[in-house]
Order: sequence, then C-alpha cells, then structure tokens
Amino acid sequence: MKRKVWSNMSGIRQPSLWMTTILLLCNNICRGQNGGDIGDISRTFLGSGSYAVFPHWKVTTAGLADFSFITSAPNGLLFYIDSMGTSGDYILLQLEDGCVTVEVRVGGLAESSPPEILEGRLGQHLNDNRLHSVRISHGSSQFIFTLDGDSLNDLVLPYPVGLTLDTTGQVFSGGIPETYLPDAELDTSVNFIGCLQDILFANNSNFFLGFDAGSS
Repeated sequence: MKRKVWSNMSGIRQPSLWMTTILLLCNNICRGQNGGDIGDISRTFLGSGSYAVFPHWKVTTAGLADFSFITSAPNGLLFYIDSMGTSGDYILLQLEDGCVTVEVRVGGLAESSPPEILEGRLGQHLNDNRLHSVRISHGSSQFIFTLDGDSLNDLVLPYPVGLTLDTTGQVFSGGIPETYLPDAELDTSVNFIGCLQDILFANNSNFFLGFDAGSS
C-alpha cells in the first residue's frame, strides 16, 4: 500500500458549480441570513469513554462536512468515517500535539491498483482554548481541508488516478466505542476532551445538520 504525505498548498483548483452551491447553502444554514446562528449543534466530551455518532455520510463522489472545536488537550479524535469493513477506506482527522492530522485511505475496491493512504497536517497550537473551524470538501478529483476559513493555507490531497473513495459508515466524533472495529489503525483510547459544535454534513443528494444519534 502506498502512502503519500502532503503539506498545505495554495493555488487550488476552483470548486465545481455544485460544490459552490452547497457551500453557500451550508453558510446560510450555519450562520443565518442575518448573521445569527441557526440550529447550532454542540457536544461536550469529557475524555475516556466519551464519543458521539452521527448518521451515515456516503461520500463516494462528492461531499462536505463542517465542524468547530475548542480544547486545551493536545491529542484526541475529531472526525472518523469508514466503510464498515467492506472496502477498508476511511477519513480520519485527529489532534496530535496540537495539530490537526489528516489521513485518507482511497481505493479499497479497486482491482487494477492497490489502495493508497494520503496524509497531511493543518495548523499548530490548536489546543489553545479558542474556537477553531474545520471544513472537509470532497470532490471527484481531490480533498480540500480548510482550517479557520483560511483558504490560502488549505491542505489539498489530490485523488490517486483511477481510485475512488468508498465510505458508507456513520461518522464518529470525540472517540470510538469499544465494540466498533475501525478500518483505520488508530489508538481508540485517546478520546477528545473539549467541545464540538456547528456540525454539518452534505453529499451530492442532500445536506443535513449533524445530530447525536447515540453517545456514551
């Protein structure tokens, strides 16, 4: 399996008309037409054994996710989705030493070439008890990860040629329950401590505000 590590890049490809439309819809929903907040979703995590699970987010062709976090802890799981064991693909975002680390496995169902793991990092000293926002934009040819709305420092992970993403599972935040077997190799004992809010997911057929479907 190949691993590719990418750093923050500028001069990214412009989003498609569909993605631009979804971005505008998401902005209107999260902030409201008059700048107010509408339907804010928040979840506080207290550490060991604490997690939230959200509805299935199928993003095989295009998708978008928004959330914000605040914490003083340098390490913890922020966002995880996988294929529930069918293809092995996943998207993983976690805090490591105050940075957001990104890991995406692509191509689990491909027959002609092996899957690849794309990796990158965003920001530093993000465990400063200040609110930080993360946006994941997934199109047909690349992933774009934006921290605090700063598009000049986007992390762009280009799709490997001929490979596609297959993630059809639920989204986990804060941690993963002990009974769940993730496709990714990660330390499930390191739970996020802090607050996540303004959670929103979208794909190429609909968009919805995230809600806590179950937690511990």
